[in-house]
Amino acid sequence: MWIAATGSHLAPPEASVTLPCRVVIGHPALAASAQQAGDIFIPVAQAGLSVPGHAFRMDGGIVLPLMPLAPAASARLVDHGLPSVAEVVKQLEQGLIGQTVSAGAPA
Repeated sequence: MWIAATGSHLAPPEASVTLPCRVVIGHPALAASAQQAGDIFIPVAQAGLSVPGHAFRMDGGIVLPLMPLAPAASARLVDHGLPSVAEVVKQLEQGLIGQTVSAGAPA
């Protein structure tokens, strides 16, 4: 799984024998980089523009909260119809939990 919702500059690694398919959750501009056989692409909103989120610094334990722009400003910049990364991951988790429960249920 590759998550990159901040732009198109963080493309997923190439598929390989050890990574035959990829699930890419990302900025709509990444769609072109997730078109190999077996790829699944889920576009998401960019945190800080239309949905809240967090930015993590990789050199330490600093987390910066990101809040959406004012509605008038963000309406010109982003598509409000996309879910956040958190919403997509929550839906995936609920789907996996549902599969686990139904797989373990008596027939």
